[in-house]
Amino acid sequence: MNAFTVEILSDTTARIAGTDEEIVATDGKPIHNRIYEYSQARAMEAGGPVEVAVQRSGRSTQITVAPDGTASRSAPTGPIEPVVPTAPAAPEPYEDAVPEPVSVTVEPIGHSARRAPDEGRPRGPAASTPRRAVSALVAPEVTPGAGEPARLGMRGRLNAVLGLSLAPKTNSAEMRLRASEATINSPIPDFSVVTVASCKGGVGKTPFAVALAQTLATVRGGSTVACADLAEIGGSLADRVGVPPTEGRDVVGLLAAHTDAAATIRPSALSRYMTRQPSGEDIVAGRRGAESGLSYDDAAKLADILAQHRDIL
Repeated sequence: MNAFTVEILSDTTARIAGTDEEIVATDGKPIHNRIYEYSQARAMEAGGPVEVAVQRSGRSTQITVAPDGTASRSAPTGPIEPVVPTAPAAPEPYEDAVPEPVSVTVEPIGHSARRAPDEGRPRGPAASTPRRAVSALVAPEVTPGAGEPARLGMRGRLNAVLGLSLAPKTNSAEMRLRASEATINSPIPDFSVVTVASCKGGVGKTPFAVALAQTLATVRGGSTVACADLAEIGGSLADRVGVPPTEGRDVVGLLAAHTDAAATIRPSALSRYMTRQPSGEDIVAGRRGAESGLSYDDAAKLADILAQHRDIL
């Protein structure tokens, strides 16, 4: 089979390898069309198909063109040189250059006595005491939710409309909100008590306590937060919440029914004196018209009872 190689020099010029013959594309035709026409002419002259190797930028393509203009890709033809395995060379015989026996001597290593500790240097305990777990409120880690798509603001609207996954900016309000939610939802080492107190009345203690309990319960979930009213005259917690408690669901009733704070109380028994709110928090209202106010021991006993089934008071 007649074979030749065509080297493409540019978009309009090609050269036949080994000769000075060039193929030039005119009238705006691609150079590949001119190579095809040239190959067909060579096939007609040879009276049979020709094998063309088209090379450009280090890549080669083998094409077979018949006299009737049929072109197809093909592998290069020609004789394949057989590979004759060569016999491995015989190893040279090894001769020991030193036939005499070799003697090895080792110098003894002197033993150094253990250094005595300094007399005046204080020595600490061998084992340190285990460290206490630290709350995430004082030891925050990486910013939570940094890789999640934005849901608020302009980026949140673009994500919702266009189906994008744009992340919120680092100092945006959404990132601060996510960091706050992660801090609230982080594990608490032990039962925690948050006190809202003021010597002056009418400054918003009860609304602030209600809003704080609602926020904590919304993020942490139901049955985790309880809000109790320890006012001396009953307080206004029952008037500030969405679901007012019924008669008997108050602090006085709970302390009277469970005098031993160390005793285990069932969740069903505890729920008789609490009122669940829509946000998931439970309130323990104060009793109006009580004969005497609540003492410090009463508040501590209430905390011990609620600590059995709640995380935050």
